[in-house]
Amino acid sequence: MNDGGLIAQVKGTALGEAGTANDVITKIPSVYADNGKYNVYGKGEALIFINGKRLIDYEELGRLSSKDISSIVLDNNPGAGYDATVKAVIHIPLEMSDEPFSIYAFSDTFQ
Repeated sequence: MNDGGLIAQVKGTALGEAGTANDVITKIPSVYADNGKYNVYGKGEALIFINGKRLIDYEELGRLSSKDISSIVLDNNPGAGYDATVKAVIHIPLEMSDEPFSIYAFSDTFQ
């Protein structure tokens, strides 16, 4: 625990073997999944940041291995650096030396 919330060590623990980032986040106390988004009890939907960059595509969490996650930081009391509507923030610092690269391609053909 820290002033604003909770820090869960992932690297080197059982959480590091959970599978994907989705699996790790759902094991954090007071965090639950709802319709593909992550909420914090009593706070609502949480913003998620990976290595300091805001998560736009939630499918990226399914492609991110739990072995690459250093820790999960749940901030229940985000400061003035965030929009006033933000009640909770989840930070996911990675242990990787390079930024993860993912691509999602979709093709559809009609005749």
